[in-house]
Amino acid sequence: MLKKLFLLSSVLLIGVSSQAQFVLKATPFVILKNQVVNISGEFAIPTAPNFTFTIGLANNFVYKGELSDSLLILNNARSFKGLSIEPELKYYWAPRKNQFEGFYTGIFSSFRYSTSFYDEMFNVNGIQTPTNGSIRQNTLVSVVGLEIGYQFLLGPRKDIAIDLFAGLGSKHTIYNRYGYSLQNHSIESTSSNGIATRGNISVGYIIQ
Repeated sequence: MLKKLFLLSSVLLIGVSSQAQFVLKATPFVILKNQVVNISGEFAIPTAPNFTFTIGLANNFVYKGELSDSLLILNNARSFKGLSIEPELKYYWAPRKNQFEGFYTGIFSSFRYSTSFYDEMFNVNGIQTPTNGSIRQNTLVSVVGLEIGYQFLLGPRKDIAIDLFAGLGSKHTIYNRYGYSLQNHSIESTSSNGIATRGNISVGYIIQ
């Protein structure tokens, strides 16, 4: 699913970027989303003047969904903290001279993927030794929701963008686990649902 979404986003980006200007943005305060920094591009859609399409990319800060057991040791060399891909569609209700300015509502989404490997251990008299068992966990966090925001354009040429936004959505997390255990650790795949909120500020520059 993640690969299909990335391919679709890439095709849309190529299509709109070849015809229109876009805003290159950075969203710095994303550590609560398990991200280091989010870099995104907001693209004007020539055939739909009130709409823009955004795609954001970020590297994850920590491994998501670590297994909590003192005898499962995270193998950093084999693990991958992962990436986040964040497509977004905005509708500007009263666009001014510039398509990227004003009040908007939209649909946002986020897909965060990571892979964690755990080496299983015995505990004999306080000494941990490998069992030759290991567990791999693939974690996918999917978020979809609605947002509102306002984007200001500043500077003599109106090419500096300040985007303030907030939103609410649903979150679905899947933990796919594989491996071999000699300590009867559960390798059953699990999932969970929750509520996702967003609220942040992005700073960008309009590329003509």
